[in-house]
Amino acid sequence: MSLIKSALRIFQSGSAKKQIYFHESKAIRAFSSCNKLRQDAKDTTASKINFYIDENKEKGYAILKFNKAPVNSLNLEFLTELNIQLEKFEESKEIKGIILTSNIPNIFSAGLDILEMYQIKQDRGSQFWTALQETWIKLYGSNKIYIAAINVTKNCL
Repeated sequence: MSLIKSALRIFQSGSAKKQIYFHESKAIRAFSSCNKLRQDAKDTTASKINFYIDENKEKGYAILKFNKAPVNSLNLEFLTELNIQLEKFEESKEIKGIILTSNIPNIFSAGLDILEMYQIKQDRGSQFWTALQETWIKLYGSNKIYIAAINVTKNCL
C-alpha cells in the first residue's frame, strides 16, 4: 500500500502532468468479466472479477487493481474490459489521474496470456491483437495521468 501512497504523493506534489486536488470520500466498485458492476468490493463471493476500481472523484483520481488470478495475464476478455474502463476514465471530467496496480500480492502482470496464443483461430487472433493495440493507444494517447504502482518482489511485465 505504501507504493500507492507514493503515487498519490506524486499527484499531490504536481510532479505529474497536472495538479490534482484531494478530499476524503471515495467509491469502491468491482468490474466483472461481463462488463457490469457485479459486486461491492467488500463482498468476496463472486468469481471472475478482473478489476477492482477505487474512485475518488473529489480528489480527482482512481485506482484500478488488476484481479485476474493467478498472474493478471492479458487475454482478449481482460484487454476488452480494460479498454472499456480506460475509455470511461477518459470521458470522466472528475478523474484526472489513474493508478494501475494489482490486487494479487507480489504480482503485477505476467504479460500476454500464452494460452491465448496457443492454436488461436485467425478471427480471435485479430480481435486479440486489435484489443492489445487499442490498450496501448488509449494509455499513451490519454490526457489523463497514469502511474503503474508495481509492488512485487519478483519479476513482472
